[in-house]
Amino acid sequence: WDLPFPRKPQLLWRRGGAGSRAMNAETIVGGLHSHDSRLRSKSLAALSTLLRGQVASELRSLEPHERLLEGLLACAEAEDDASVGALGRCFYLYGQHFGVFAAIWRSLLPKLAAQQHFNRLRHFVRLTKELVAAGAEPEALVGQAEPLLNALLRVLEAARGPELLQEIVPFLPEIANRVPEEFSTSFEDVVDLLLGWAVDPSLAAAPRLAIAGVFAALRVP
Repeated sequence: WDLPFPRKPQLLWRRGGAGSRAMNAETIVGGLHSHDSRLRSKSLAALSTLLRGQVASELRSLEPHERLLEGLLACAEAEDDASVGALGRCFYLYGQHFGVFAAIWRSLLPKLAAQQHFNRLRHFVRLTKELVAAGAEPEALVGQAEPLLNALLRVLEAARGPELLQEIVPFLPEIANRVPEEFSTSFEDVVDLLLGWAVDPSLAAAPRLAIAGVFAALRVP
């Protein structure tokens, strides 16, 4: 896709000081695709500033804005846990400004397939959590909670150890609090699966306490 950027790149991000550098929209997209972790981090910072700032309306007029989504997905594929918080915030801000949360989830949920390598799966679980946590409002989850919960439950069903359990379990009450009506459709499945883990005599104390905390938060008798 060709984005109609102005011939004179518009300044979208600046770092102060004598060595100040600027990134325009095209540079941001390129940086998100970079193999250089430092450039990816700078691009995420620039995009976050852009989407939070006064020039967000100007970015909205650029078509096709889907190039930014492609860049964010490419950045996610790098599986850099050090930048997962910034990446989650950018996914959230992008979805908020362009009204494309459904498109984001369509792209991310297949990454939660249970057959993925453990480190990759854990990275995308963390990214999902950061995306949801980035906003105080529930808009990122509206209409999307059921497929997200289904994906997370499939991961837990296939998990061979408690590591992913400890990543996912604290996330469940947050989903419930943000979209209680949507969560209610998966409530029984969540409880049944967690009970299956809880009765495992080999389960360590920490994940067992985490499950108990979820039951308390969800008011499970």
